[in-house]
Amino acid sequence: MFYFTEPFFRPIGNAYMKPAEMKKSVAIRIASILKAKGWSNNQLGREAGLPKSFISSIMSGMANPTLETIAKLETALQTPIIRVLRPKGERKYRERLALARKFEILE
Repeated sequence: MFYFTEPFFRPIGNAYMKPAEMKKSVAIRIASILKAKGWSNNQLGREAGLPKSFISSIMSGMANPTLETIAKLETALQTPIIRVLRPKGERKYRERLALARKFEILE
């Protein structure tokens, strides 16, 4: 099992992002999707089944949404917000999934 200590920098593409930068990036992505759809934070909250205050916290970069919350938002918006495990191409996805299982990252 892998264990990480803080600060843990998460790879995004070829760069690394601090957690605060990642939260800001998620908020910017959600804001651009909302603008394209003509939606408000209230509407996103209703569609995702999340409180307006929590949506506001995400949008301000204060909240640290779980993957479950991100999945709810993606479902409500009907578009991906972030790519976590699935790279382009099904073959690469299967290779990474097998590697993750090998190192007991995923069970």
